[in-house]
Amino acid sequence: IYFGEGLCVAAALNDVCQRRSNCRVVVYTDNEASFRIFSSFHADPEYNPILLFSAELMMKYKLKVRVVWTSGKKNRVADALSRHNRDRAVSFAPGLVIHDFTPPYDAWATSAHA
Repeated sequence: IYFGEGLCVAAALNDVCQRRSNCRVVVYTDNEASFRIFSSFHADPEYNPILLFSAELMMKYKLKVRVVWTSGKKNRVADALSRHNRDRAVSFAPGLVIHDFTPPYDAWATSAHA
């Protein structure tokens, strides 16, 4: 879960970069470990590719990024999505549009988990 959640944060940043630059980005996560690694930019070595990829995006596209942790109990949408329950997520946030995505290869290619 730790790796997948971190990869989702990197993928969210990558998605923002496809549309904008020089902006502020807030990513909400219900995973405290992802919050910690993106707040401190310190992780176990096998997760460094995700952090390096994210840092490169932040510098290249001039993103000011903040990752915020909210417990799953308080963030019903994130909790439903993490359980692969799209219908429930949409019921909590009418109008929510959910897209499938392929994680950016560069964020995990050199990881031990690739």
